[in-house]
Amino acid sequence: MAASKNSNENHTPMMRQYHKIKMEHPDLLLFFRLGDFYEMFFEDAVTGSRELEITLTSRNNDRSGNPIPMCGIPYHAAENYLTRLLKKGFKVAICEQVEDPRQAKGIVRREVTRILTPGTTIEKGLLDSKENNYLGCLEDQDGVISAAFLDVSTGEFLAVEFSGNEAWLKTEQELYQFQPREILLAEGSAQRLEPVLKKILGPLAVYTPIPDWVFHEDYSRRLLLQQFKVSNLDGFGI
Repeated sequence: MAASKNSNENHTPMMRQYHKIKMEHPDLLLFFRLGDFYEMFFEDAVTGSRELEITLTSRNNDRSGNPIPMCGIPYHAAENYLTRLLKKGFKVAICEQVEDPRQAKGIVRREVTRILTPGTTIEKGLLDSKENNYLGCLEDQDGVISAAFLDVSTGEFLAVEFSGNEAWLKTEQELYQFQPREILLAEGSAQRLEPVLKKILGPLAVYTPIPDWVFHEDYSRRLLLQQFKVSNLDGFGI
C-alpha cells in the first residue's frame, strides 16, 4: 500500500493511527470513520474514487509537504457504496469510532468492527434477495477434488468429492451451478488453482488464501461431525 512508503514520522497522530490499522488489513479497502464520513486514504482512496465514481481530493499535506490522496462517503449512505464494491469483488474493513469524541483524551479510539467480503456478507441491504450468495472452498489433492459451497445468509451447505478422469469436469459443473462470489483456497495451492478457476468462473469471483492447516483432514472432519451432530460422514458420501 502506498501509505507504507511514507514514514510515520511525517504524519499527524490521527494518520499514524490510520497507518497502524491499515497495516493490520493490508488487502482490504479501509473505511475509516471521521465524524459523519467514512474516509479512504492513499491507494485505497485512488481505488475507491475510481470504482465508486466519487471525487478524489487530498487531506492537506503530510509533514514533508506531500498531499495525501483522500475520498469519502457519508456514513449514513455507506450501504449503497459497500454493495457496489462487494459486487466488484472488493473486500472492505469498516473502522468505527469506538468512543465518544467529546470524551476522548487525544485521538478518538478507532477499531475495525466489521469485515465484509463478497462471500460472507449477511447484511440484508448488501444482498440480492432474488439469488443466493455462495462462499466456495476448493482443494485438489492426490487426484481428489473436494469442493464446498455455503450461503452464509441462509445456511445452505453442500460438500462434494470427485476423482478420476472426469473430476475436473464434474467440479466445473458444480462451479457453474453455484457461481460462488468468493472461493477459499489453501495457501499452498492457491497459486496453482486460482488461474484454473478464473478460466471457469471468469474475473468476478474473489479468491482468498487461508492457512493450509485449515484443510487438514482430521480438522475438517471434526468440524463437520460437530456441526451436523453425527458420528461419521458415511451418509454424506464424502
